[in-house]
Amino acid sequence: MYRIGKKGVNPRPMLIGSKEKSMKNMIMENRVRMKQLSDELKNVSISHDFTKEQREKCKKLVAEAKDKQKQESGEFLYRVRGDPLNLRKIKYRNIQQKTKAY
Repeated sequence: MYRIGKKGVNPRPMLIGSKEKSMKNMIMENRVRMKQLSDELKNVSISHDFTKEQREKCKKLVAEAKDKQKQESGEFLYRVRGDPLNLRKIKYRNIQQKTKAY
């Protein structure tokens, strides 16, 4: 575990490593629960450490998903999901879509 970035006024990110992938998966699955613990942890965020290529691939997939969603009638939502090595676009039914009254 070590801090990255230059020292300054703002808090710096921290890089935490684990030898076991199962530990990382457990942390990533339960990161939403941190916000329920205390007010101090509401500003803490946990994310994957993507390489530059992975970030570019993710941006491309997100842009494609947004374009596809704009082209659709609104019945479906498109999101990018998966672990960093296996990102993919997923199609969800939009349950918030308003039904027409007859």
